[in-house]
Amino acid sequence: MFSHSFFFLKMSSHELSETVDVLSAADPRHGNHRQALTRLQQLQQQPSFYGCCATIFADQTMTPFVRMQSGFQLKNNITNPVCIQNEVVRTNVTRALGDPDASIRKNASSVVSAAVRNGAWSVAVVVPQLVTMLQEAGFTNPAQAHGSVVALSHVVEDAVEALDAANYSSHVINALCPCVMYEGNEKIRLNALIALTVFLEQAGIHAKGASYNALHPVILQLMECFLQNLQSPMSADISEQSIKCLVLSLTFHEQITPDLFLRVAQIMLQATQVDPDTMEAVRIEAVQFWQAVLLFPNFAEIIFPALGQIVPLLVDGMVYSRMELGMLQANAEDASVPDRLEDLKPRHYEARTQETAEDDENDDDSDEVEDFNLRRVSAGTLDDIAEYFGDRVLDSVLSVIDQRMQPSQDWRSLEAAVLALGAIGEGCYEGLKPYLEQITNRLLDLLENPSTHFLVVTIATWALRRVAQFLLNNSDGSDGRPQLRRYMACVLKHMQAPSKLVQEAACCALTDVCDQAEDGQVDGYLPAIAQTVNACLAGYQLKNRVLLFEQIGSLCNRFQQQMADPEIMPLFINPLVTIWQSTPNDSPLLFSFFTCMSSVCGAVGPHIQSMAKDIFDRAYGVYSYHMNLRLEAQRTGAEAPEFEYVVTSVDLLSGLFDALGSSLEPLVQANCPAIMQVTLAAIVDPLHEIRQSGFALLGDFAKSCPRYAQEAIPQIVAAIGQNCQGVDDVTAGCVSNAAWLLQGLLDHQMDIDGLPLLQGATLIAATTPLLRILAQETLSADMKNMAENIAIFVGSAMNTDPNLLNGMGVTLDLFLRRWLDYARHIRKGEGRFNAARGMLLAIQQNPAVLVGKVAVFLDYSSTLIQAPDDIKKAVTGIFTAISQGAQAEWSKATREYSAQLLNKLYVAFGVR
Repeated sequence: MFSHSFFFLKMSSHELSETVDVLSAADPRHGNHRQALTRLQQLQQQPSFYGCCATIFADQTMTPFVRMQSGFQLKNNITNPVCIQNEVVRTNVTRALGDPDASIRKNASSVVSAAVRNGAWSVAVVVPQLVTMLQEAGFTNPAQAHGSVVALSHVVEDAVEALDAANYSSHVINALCPCVMYEGNEKIRLNALIALTVFLEQAGIHAKGASYNALHPVILQLMECFLQNLQSPMSADISEQSIKCLVLSLTFHEQITPDLFLRVAQIMLQATQVDPDTMEAVRIEAVQFWQAVLLFPNFAEIIFPALGQIVPLLVDGMVYSRMELGMLQANAEDASVPDRLEDLKPRHYEARTQETAEDDENDDDSDEVEDFNLRRVSAGTLDDIAEYFGDRVLDSVLSVIDQRMQPSQDWRSLEAAVLALGAIGEGCYEGLKPYLEQITNRLLDLLENPSTHFLVVTIATWALRRVAQFLLNNSDGSDGRPQLRRYMACVLKHMQAPSKLVQEAACCALTDVCDQAEDGQVDGYLPAIAQTVNACLAGYQLKNRVLLFEQIGSLCNRFQQQMADPEIMPLFINPLVTIWQSTPNDSPLLFSFFTCMSSVCGAVGPHIQSMAKDIFDRAYGVYSYHMNLRLEAQRTGAEAPEFEYVVTSVDLLSGLFDALGSSLEPLVQANCPAIMQVTLAAIVDPLHEIRQSGFALLGDFAKSCPRYAQEAIPQIVAAIGQNCQGVDDVTAGCVSNAAWLLQGLLDHQMDIDGLPLLQGATLIAATTPLLRILAQETLSADMKNMAENIAIFVGSAMNTDPNLLNGMGVTLDLFLRRWLDYARHIRKGEGRFNAARGMLLAIQQNPAVLVGKVAVFLDYSSTLIQAPDDIKKAVTGIFTAISQGAQAEWSKATREYSAQLLNKLYVAFGVR
């Protein structure tokens, strides 16, 4: 290691001269280019090289090319220890920030940014120096002011948290304030605004944090500056950034008076009207102001009277611009144009989660990220306004929509009006009800008219999705036209449209309406749906075929056993078999196709038997191949393959187990011990998605062919202990599936042939880490399914071994309330009654443990009204004990129940 003092010594003239020569020859046009690159690699290992580069970089007598090359060397090697320790580098780079050449200043600021970002230079050293440079430059040295403010801007963007932590934010903000109105230099203003934007964002994230406290004394002064920048704009960039700052300044709403807010709103109204063809970014920021205002009720009420002016501007912003149409890459007749592989948008395929309770959440996380443009921001803002103000905004919006849906309007205005209608469909649903029949008929007329522009068809299909509940609940219109039947006919027709965009819209619409339908509402349409899907599977290009696979999965979940109808099933299975045979294992369709086939297997059940071996062998082949690739990558440090190969192939195997159960045991046996080896490797894989899939597959083995899971009980229990360490929202699925696996072993394990059993010390080892999780007070909503699976297993384990808690040295009171909280939501699953028996037995031994928990026990007991007689008898005995032993709490708890529910409990358990 070189002495630190070495780096203060001057470089020799020979070293400087050689560095200049080598950097000059780095130009590809130079005759000695190759030799220069070789020598450059050698010099990069020498400590003095970076001092030479820094000296050259700051020397105004050198050629611009050589200076820029030296700057690039410093930036690209700033993390090299000999470069970090070289004080000459930092001194000369800082000097270069005031260079007359703007390109050198820019290069110097990027070196500073890279050094701070990578931890080579600390903010404690760099920031005070930059602040001093900026303050010394003032308005008399614009070059130095520009270089230092650009560097500060980069540092703030890269390290605002570090500035807050070191209490430098206030110094930086105070130095930036004068720059917001810097005369005659747009770039100084712009970079100051960019840096202040970051501080304002930080203040919004961490209220009362360092950035917030630093901005608080100067925010009103800054807002005046932002307003002045908009009243006399130097450029579109300055206007855009000033608007962004004003929007973020609303964080300090307590300081903003109604008069100041009205001034801001007035200028935002003007900015919302700028020409989108030349100032789209400015208009986008202004539109987002109306969205941000809704976070502050007092400001929202101030703008309410102006909605009559704002809404038409938002609808105008929804009109397709010529640029958007040019970039759309879609037309009315493109269905036969093949998609490129790179056009397939990435989708996240999640590992299977074994659930014990119905999922009431309607997750909508599968939507792809859309382009951020004025059209989408305007529609999103109107959606939020409708959500906030509800029916109060209806008149303003409907009048604008009606004007733009007149026959005299061109298709672009009509399309924007329909988009606006869809945007308010949910927020104003109640107020729209009197008009919905007329609105839906108008939209259906557009869908039925063959001359309607394909983009209008697309958006009308989406708008009707937003009011699908009305169509489902009002299937026959008052004019005698069956609206639901018309809608389904339109959707199925447009699934076969010559436009890929229309196909996509129709597929999504069908999925939506089927998902929202109650039992029986759309069952009669299944034959027509099956015919349409059959045709589409043969004709769709890559992108829409992936969408169709996902739609088939939704249809399987919706119609379930109806999919096995002998007239329906071939319409799905036959084209899927063709795709199965023609899709290679490295196809980009494989992930979505395997997921689709898993759903089909689960829906048609035993009817998939003829394909069982083919499906099992292929799914296991992909699973095994990619798990072995992962194991090899872990050994060699190479990059592992995409985890989705494992996740989707396991999902397909699980779907096959759902359909055929124990009849798959010969196939498992034929692939042992290899299938168990890769699966045991999966449950300790570094990626949680892989571990979650491994536990899911072992759970299928435990249920359908328990012998193979039992043979691995010691490894499984050890892996569960590892997975229970540091469990969080991300890894909860692993633990959830692990608990489900253990429950499967308890239910199906066989005491034959000396197979290991989940009992005694092994059962204690398996239960302990799970019970520790259940007893935590910090389980999040995303851990609910995990907690329910743990509750079922723990109760069943207590039923298997009544002395389990004694063996663990644990008292029931430690986790009883949490157990009851989660178990009362479980209304399905094979093990729930065994779990009830185990818990009730433990409570019977000490009914006093229910003191303080009577109400939650009553809730849990209501889930056992249809339980077997032995369980109901146990509940009756516990009710009798606590009604006598904790009379006051019993009376209070029963008073809070409805008479109807109390009567049900009385009928089931015979105790009032």
